[in-house]
Amino acid sequence: SGDGPLTINKLLDPKLGYEPADFTPISVLLQQSLILVAHPKVPAENLAQLLTYAKANPGKLNLGTNGNGSGMHLALELIKMETGTNITHVAYKGVPPALTDLIGGQIELMLVGLGTVQPLVKSGKLKVLAVGSAQRMPVLPDAPAMAESVPGFTTASWFGLVAPPRTPAAIANRLRSEEHTS
Repeated sequence: SGDGPLTINKLLDPKLGYEPADFTPISVLLQQSLILVAHPKVPAENLAQLLTYAKANPGKLNLGTNGNGSGMHLALELIKMETGTNITHVAYKGVPPALTDLIGGQIELMLVGLGTVQPLVKSGKLKVLAVGSAQRMPVLPDAPAMAESVPGFTTASWFGLVAPPRTPAAIANRLRSEEHTS
């Protein structure tokens, strides 16, 4: 499961049909920092320049996400609160349609995992304005960390393995130990 079903959904819907805390955690399978990418037409080369532009042009920039209440959406809202900027959120039904519109120039920005957009960045179809990790990433040494412009700010997504509620401890422990031997 991803971070949304286990950490965000309960906060957005108190009548959620399941209790995330009831699941038995096994392992975090993947954690990735989100990166802020832009269409090449955006007149900014980093987050600091983007924030300056956004403040001078409130509501002109559109950031696409994989849906209302997603980690990407909440990260955008936090950036807006921390910086006093007005960037319009555009919710999509998943990353692919948002990415299609970003490449096509219908939206200007997106927060997304590097693996999803790395070929598009290498080909020049998108540019990286910042990385969501606490420090710069070795794979993108010229891209500043978001924390360089918004102190203390980081953003990441993760996927984990959970077992059903009331899974016996012996089974959960076995699953955890198998993770380290495979």
